[in-house]
Amino acid sequence: MISGLLVVMLEKNAPANALLLSLAAAVILALASVSFLEPIFSFLRRLERVCGISAVYAGTMIKCMLITLVSRLGVSFCKDAGQHGIASMLELGGTLAAVWAAIPLFDAFLSMLEELM
Repeated sequence: MISGLLVVMLEKNAPANALLLSLAAAVILALASVSFLEPIFSFLRRLERVCGISAVYAGTMIKCMLITLVSRLGVSFCKDAGQHGIASMLELGGTLAAVWAAIPLFDAFLSMLEELM
């Protein structure tokens, strides 16, 4: 919150410094939020153990989550820099990459449907 106020104050006089401060604050907040990933990974390991889900599928879910997080971070950086066109394309690319990484899950789901029919 403090960095946001500083960015607003610096934006008129030193836009380059405001952008650098904004990016530095975003990186610091991203690194600080990594600790929130551990409960998610713990849940996925428990899900794998209790439900017998293959590690391949749990790994695919983790990949999709990380692709989403990284692409959202990149989109935020681009928007902060005023590059909304690049941000839109990065968002599209992140979505397509997550779908591509989820193909094994879709394939397993399709296989289960075929077995039921």
